[in-house]
Amino acid sequence: MNVRATVVMVTLAIIGVIAAVMFERLDAGDAGAGGAATIALVPETLTAERVDAITLDRADATALRFERDGATWRQTTPFAYPMDAFSIEQLARLATKTRGHAIDADGLTLESVGLTPPRAVLTLETGGQSVRLEFGRRGFGGRAYARSGERLVTIDHELHDRVVRMDTREWRDRRLFHGAGADATRIEVVSGEQELVLSRDRKTWQMERPVRTRVNPLALDELIDAIGRAPAAGFILDEPDDLSRFGMTQPAGTITVLTRDATADAGGSVRRIERTQRLIIGARVGVGSQDRFARVEGRPVVLRLSEAVVAALFRPAEMLVAPTASGVVPADVKFIRIRTAGGELQLRRDLERWYAEEPAVEVRPERAEALLAALTTHPAVAIELQPYPRELEVATVTLVGFDARPLDTIRIARTTPEAGSYWLLENGDDALRVHPETFDLPLELEQFAPGAAVPQDGPAAADATE
Repeated sequence: MNVRATVVMVTLAIIGVIAAVMFERLDAGDAGAGGAATIALVPETLTAERVDAITLDRADATALRFERDGATWRQTTPFAYPMDAFSIEQLARLATKTRGHAIDADGLTLESVGLTPPRAVLTLETGGQSVRLEFGRRGFGGRAYARSGERLVTIDHELHDRVVRMDTREWRDRRLFHGAGADATRIEVVSGEQELVLSRDRKTWQMERPVRTRVNPLALDELIDAIGRAPAAGFILDEPDDLSRFGMTQPAGTITVLTRDATADAGGSVRRIERTQRLIIGARVGVGSQDRFARVEGRPVVLRLSEAVVAALFRPAEMLVAPTASGVVPADVKFIRIRTAGGELQLRRDLERWYAEEPAVEVRPERAEALLAALTTHPAVAIELQPYPRELEVATVTLVGFDARPLDTIRIARTTPEAGSYWLLENGDDALRVHPETFDLPLELEQFAPGAAVPQDGPAAADATE
């Protein structure tokens, strides 16, 4: 190392030491007392839990106001937006717990410490009263200048950084939907020309479009969970003048969730409030990216959604269709009526046994149970949403309950060998459940391996002769 470089380094080190000593002298004691006393920035009686409103006014930004609503916080100025409760409570906690070191103001001016005007003003409100804290510039050693009332103090950098420098958008609640879990009553997903509509009647969900059919409960739970947890990846722009820049005048898709929230009034009466939340999906954020611009209706903020979130929200309707041909519970079935080109076969349950009625013979119960399982339990290998091919129909199966009323009818078609030879099961909803050619689907009497003929007095007489 040459002499010139050494001199420069030594000089800089000396300057740094002198500056640090000067700052420590400014930071020592309270008004020259020479002690290390600290003072509270706010009255001791003001705790974070009592703060019900916060205003943050930075010199270089629009003033923000946050208000508590029960266990939640909302930004109310310059526009309404739900906030992350932990972030706002952390701000209130730091403001009420941080203590300052009183300093000797001799030789200092408010302008020299960045308090004319202040870099930021934080106002805490509770019960109609307010406390104003002013924040100046940051000094050496991780300390910063602040003023509480007429008292000039230095404080730790954590509160100063949060009030003066931190991106306040990071305090926002990133969730796109609120209360979209158990309280959801309707979900509408539109993507281009495709529309998916799911609705709930009490505890039962069903698909209304593109076909009216039962839903796959596991897939539905995954969708509702994805909606309730879906976060914004980032905040792009507040209050944009032109939404067309982000592809939202003709959106690529929308998701609408209707919820019915239960609220209690002062008298304890519970009432339900219906609320509609809509997410609007815009253009891709850039070439080569699958992330999308988005906006929640009623919030003037352009968001960024990750590719993973978009994929989780926009699922093919086929994934949400119940994979079984019928939703009937097998134990509720008393009769099975099978109609084929060769005629009609009716099977009847009698406790653990099954009987064909014409001819009156007992059949193997495991074969009857196999047919029930094929219709009500075994999931399809694929779902196709298209009209049922009547020209390929080979049978219909009607399941009848113990009250002699039909529970469901399943239509069964089979494709030709040229088309791959597989089974298509459908129960009037134009949702074809596809099964392979090897699918166990007994439809003829011979496939039930009938045994001895039933005596004229019926199954009970047969039992008595054994």
